[in-house]
Amino acid sequence: MHYFSSNYSRVSQEHHILITKNLALSLRRQARLIIMPFFQNVSFTYSENESGQAFPVLTDLAENIIEEVYNNGRLGYGSREEARVIADSFVTSLGDSQKECLAFYFCTQNDLIDEWEDDLREVERIDEDFIDKEIGLYITRTIKSMRSSADGLADKIVDELIHLQDIFSTQDIGHWDASSISDANENFVDYLGLHVSLIPLPIDDLEYWEKAMGGSGEEE
Repeated sequence: MHYFSSNYSRVSQEHHILITKNLALSLRRQARLIIMPFFQNVSFTYSENESGQAFPVLTDLAENIIEEVYNNGRLGYGSREEARVIADSFVTSLGDSQKECLAFYFCTQNDLIDEWEDDLREVERIDEDFIDKEIGLYITRTIKSMRSSADGLADKIVDELIHLQDIFSTQDIGHWDASSISDANENFVDYLGLHVSLIPLPIDDLEYWEKAMGGSGEEE
């Protein structure tokens, strides 16, 4: 009998494996895939038409976030608090390997690395090789700290919701229809880097969903 062991490897810290650009990209894509259920919980729910057909619609929280990020570049206090409750529950559902993958993702953001580099360059007569090594130590220490901090991970996961404004449109708030679902899924593919739909549809038929959602989808 064959046993699947694809989830296990003997590779350990002692092997000093170099994280290449492609490996880092794969880990970051995997982190966004891990976050996907959280995005789904925050961004959409289901409604029914008069015939009892269920169809996905934006949540009030998602609408607020999209509008806040569009207008102010960040989540409002109320939206952040509401999303944080969902994030806290989400983090408790994650395994250790998932938490470490997310910690790697959040600790390898370009803006954070740029900030660390700027701080290091304030030291006189410092060379680039030293900076690179120090950044590596910063990342390693921060990953270790974040993966064991449920609060730290939850905060970062909530921060990631700023991308809802890229996945959805402010027009979706007042005009949600079948094409909105299609556009959101296409934008999510761009965010994820993989051909996975944020809003799963049991039937891939635009006309079907247009009929189920009552045509234009405009609010009364």
